[in-house]
Order: sequence, then C-alpha cells, then structure tokens
Amino acid sequence: MAVLSGLMFANDEKPADKKPLTEKERLVKGKDLIDSICFWCHEPERIDDQHLDKKGWTNLIRAMVYEGAPLTNDEFEMVVEYLAKNHGPEPEEGTGEQK
Repeated sequence: MAVLSGLMFANDEKPADKKPLTEKERLVKGKDLIDSICFWCHEPERIDDQHLDKKGWTNLIRAMVYEGAPLTNDEFEMVVEYLAKNHGPEPEEGTGEQK
C-alpha cells in the first residue's frame, strides 16, 4: 500500500510492460474516475459549482479519500489534474486570466 500524507491508498504498482498514459489519456481517465466514483455520493453540480485551483482540488479530493473514496495514488493525481484543468478558477472579468 502507498501512503500520501498519512492516507492509505490501494496498491498502484504498474506492470513493467505497460506504457505511461499520455496527458490526454490521463485527463479522460480522470473524468471517468469522477463519473464512476465521485458521483456515487455527489451530484455533478457539486463539481460544476466549484472553481478551485490545483491545491484546492488536491485538499478536497484528499479529504474524500480519507472518507473512503477508493483511489490509487495515480488515480488521485489524474482526478486532481482533470479537475484543476476543467474546473479551475474562473477567469477574471475582462482579462481572460484565471483568478
């Protein structure tokens, strides 16, 4: 088992012959994990209404793992990457830049 900040994660060792996922594949997998795990307990609007930065999503998802969300270390990272990219801070009005 791997440990992240004192939290236990399922074993996420990869077979030696498996090649790493591309960034796009990781984002798709992150979305799939959200659809299959987060929506057990939460409505999609729960995510849509939040616009957290990567640190905010990391802290929130870490708390969900603590509550029992079954994610490996790699899956945890994919979920956070997806959320930070697709549900990050909204751009400041008129600038197009994120807050």
